[in-house]
Amino acid sequence: MRTTFVELLLKHAKEDKNIQLVTGDLGFGVLKPFTDQFHLQYVNAGVAEQNMMAMAGGMASLGLRPIVYSIGNFPTLRCYEQIRNDVCYYDADVKIVCIGGGFTYGSLGFSHHATEDIAIMRALPNMHIFAPSDRLEANYVIEHMFNLKKPCYLRLERDSEKNLHKPGTSFSIGAPIMMNNFLKAKEAIFSYGTIAKNALEVANQLEFDSYSVPCLKPIDEKKFIEVLKQYKKVYTLEEHNVIGGLASIISELIAKHHLDLELRAFGINDILCSAVGDQEYLRKVNHLDIPSLLNEIKAKRK
Repeated sequence: MRTTFVELLLKHAKEDKNIQLVTGDLGFGVLKPFTDQFHLQYVNAGVAEQNMMAMAGGMASLGLRPIVYSIGNFPTLRCYEQIRNDVCYYDADVKIVCIGGGFTYGSLGFSHHATEDIAIMRALPNMHIFAPSDRLEANYVIEHMFNLKKPCYLRLERDSEKNLHKPGTSFSIGAPIMMNNFLKAKEAIFSYGTIAKNALEVANQLEFDSYSVPCLKPIDEKKFIEVLKQYKKVYTLEEHNVIGGLASIISELIAKHHLDLELRAFGINDILCSAVGDQEYLRKVNHLDIPSLLNEIKAKRK
């Protein structure tokens, strides 16, 4: 998905010279095609994320369109005050791109985990939040993001191995996107990010429906409720704290619309994970791998 982002960034930067890529001491590897072609639209702010975000807010006030790009939780937690005061307060056209959602950089320790980002960014007025699960979703939400002149947060992970959706799938911003369908299923699982592949596999094995939710704010309440009303029980799966993310979004909908619906949330159980390892290892440690999910759901069904 990082490759998809850079491809679309190159396309839009060529069309719009106001687009400026702002990074915190990054500019190598996947970004090199951009820095080579558009060096006058590239700013390396150094290891100074608070300054970087405040600068982006100022650039937006001048009519520029900054794309702030960094890894893990550095473009969110490190500079949250500046996002609130210099971007969201002014409803500024600043795009914040996190490369490394969840446990993507798990081998670098908990300081590089982005596992509370959805919760804190959801709390900010005017913020739009996107977390695609595959390249098809990434292409759709990134194009949509570039067309918005609003504060946006894009949560990406390393390139996913395969698309979870079939070509031609219909996407709708703020609505759940069906990944599989079992006729008359009374259970469904909802997810976002690359861990949605685990949700899809679990749903296929247990024969219930699965959905991805690539746009987490704003949501299309009408379409979301239409989907939720089809089921008696739903699950959420996210590489994020169980507080403040997708589980909270669906809980809020259930309460607001008085739905007769049981919810079981799978996520990080309100801890800062001290284990060190790659993304798959940390998913297993936190019981977000496929065998753990299957065992837990089967046990609750008995």
